[in-house]
Amino acid sequence: STAWVSASPTANASITFGNGPGNYRIFATPANINETCTDKAEWAVEVAQNPAKPNGIVGPATICPGLQVTYEGLNTPTNYGVSWTIKNGTGPTTTQTGTPMNVAWGATGPYQLSLRNTSTDGLGCISDTVQLNIQPIGPFSIQGLGTMCQGVIGTYISPAYPEQKVLWEIIPADAGVIKSGQGDPVAEIYWISTGNHTVKATICSQIGSMPVSVYANPDPAVTLSAPGVCAGSQIPVQTTVPY
Repeated sequence: STAWVSASPTANASITFGNGPGNYRIFATPANINETCTDKAEWAVEVAQNPAKPNGIVGPATICPGLQVTYEGLNTPTNYGVSWTIKNGTGPTTTQTGTPMNVAWGATGPYQLSLRNTSTDGLGCISDTVQLNIQPIGPFSIQGLGTMCQGVIGTYISPAYPEQKVLWEIIPADAGVIKSGQGDPVAEIYWISTGNHTVKATICSQIGSMPVSVYANPDPAVTLSAPGVCAGSQIPVQTTVPY
């Protein structure tokens, strides 16, 4: 079957092999048979299969601007080359080869990664691309209880970002102790002193905080109606507030 025909006679044809890989024959016939001694020319062309598309990109889609991050391609066989296209700010795109690879993200976007496989047979055939849209870490909030009793452990949660540490702080510092979770998105805080305090979490340059009010444990202040009581007897007991 005929896969392609030029729209008009031309000395320089640009042929698109859109019917997939395989063996093709190209025929050239003169526009005016009286101007040539050859009625046609013929060439055999083998069209190679394009490489398979990568399955994806492994690495964080939410990044800390200014820091270096590692990315790796999925389904990048060793008999293929790997080509990355990197949009890192308002400047021109750049390229890298090989996997894994490192990107030092700039201070401002836009950010984007594209990946494709390339053949290594000298033809340089390319696969379809996969993309990963990159976003910087933005403002966030902390989840947890805002009222606590003195001497109790509270749990506080920040967003979790791969490869990013969370710096937890208590303000004032002597109001409590970070019992566990420093560097992680979930922290446990043992509250030592009463008052209005603040829990603060820092990820990259973004800061989240929440107020925590710590109250003293109540004192029952029990009052007995008599200094003593006989076994098996009952006496009234009174406290300053109901229990």
